[in-house]
Amino acid sequence: MPIPPPPRARRALRLTALCVLLAACSGVGTPDDDAGFRADYTAARQALEAGDYPRATRGYEAILDAGSPVDDRVRLEYAHTLLRADRFADAATAAGELLESESDSIRASARSVRGTARHEAAGVRRADGADTAELVPLLEAAQSDIREFLSNHPGLDTDGAMQSRATSIETELAALR
Repeated sequence: MPIPPPPRARRALRLTALCVLLAACSGVGTPDDDAGFRADYTAARQALEAGDYPRATRGYEAILDAGSPVDDRVRLEYAHTLLRADRFADAATAAGELLESESDSIRASARSVRGTARHEAAGVRRADGADTAELVPLLEAAQSDIREFLSNHPGLDTDGAMQSRATSIETELAALR
């Protein structure tokens, strides 16, 4: 039977284990110990939640431009902010960059953001007088993203918004063909 370590050694061992666990749980590359990063992130996140998309966009861009490594969750929030700010092409690009994420939930969310951004971009282009040749590929790309999201993650569409969007895209494509 092994002899248990003395109380002081057990405490040091627990503290080391806790530090390792916290490091593993923090976002990959997220500078959690940087007070400036935390303040910038909190301001950007609060602006997003308050609907101040221009300020949120500037905040996330400042974080990303600072060169600090950030985790995919922050990048996803940035893509979502771009979507909310009606910067659809930028949102689609930012979300597309996350499709290689190690996190299944990040990939799923990125797919839904990109599909939504593409669909919204098609609506803007339609209103601007774009022709069928321009709209169909954009709508088909949106449809592909949303179908993949729904087929792989139906439980994430809790309010049916993505299913409704998929139906809308099908209707729009049918009308264009």
